[in-house]
Amino acid sequence: MLIKGSQGIDNTYKSIGLWMPLIVTKGSHPIVLDLSKLETTYQVDFAFMPEFSNVNATSGTMNITLVNSERIEGTFNFSATKNGTAVEVTEGSFSVKALR
Repeated sequence: MLIKGSQGIDNTYKSIGLWMPLIVTKGSHPIVLDLSKLETTYQVDFAFMPEFSNVNATSGTMNITLVNSERIEGTFNFSATKNGTAVEVTEGSFSVKALR
C-alpha cells in the first residue's frame, strides 16, 4: 500500500511516499530500505526538489496509531543520505480513508 502526499511543481516540488504492507497493523514499525520486500516492510521514498529527487529513507519509524474500516492514521520520522548530504524528517503524520 502506498500513501503519498505532494505539493508544488518543478523546483518547488515536494513529495513523501509511505509504503506499507497490504495488511497494516497498529504499532511501531522500523522503516527499512529493502526494495525486494515492498509487500512486507514499511518504507519511505521522497523528493524535495531541486536538491533531492527519488531518494529512499534508510532508517526511521512509522507508528500506526489507528487502523479500522474507515481510516488509517499514524506518525513517522526518517533519515536518508544522498550525495553525502543528510536529510532528516521528524514529526510527520498522516490520516487517510481506508480502502477496503
